[in-house]
Amino acid sequence: MPRTSTSKEAQLWNSLIETANKLSDGHLTVMKIRTNWRVGFFTPNLREDIDSMAVGKTFVDAARLALENPAVRPQGIGVEELWPGSRPRTPK
Repeated sequence: MPRTSTSKEAQLWNSLIETANKLSDGHLTVMKIRTNWRVGFFTPNLREDIDSMAVGKTFVDAARLALENPAVRPQGIGVEELWPGSRPRTPK
């Protein structure tokens, strides 16, 4: 039987969404890889990006860590690095 969410998990989820909307234009990634959960306020592009995400044995642990330090993101990540075409163009 599937496990149901607790109110604590629902509150954390709402806090994650609120923080993502304020901090990173809504970017929020939640992953479960093997036995660990990972949470980050960016869209991972490389394996190294996943390594920089908050990690915990449970969703609650990973979500709390991400909310404690929401500015953590991979080195050099930004719109310009991921999509060079989005850089402002200067007139010629």
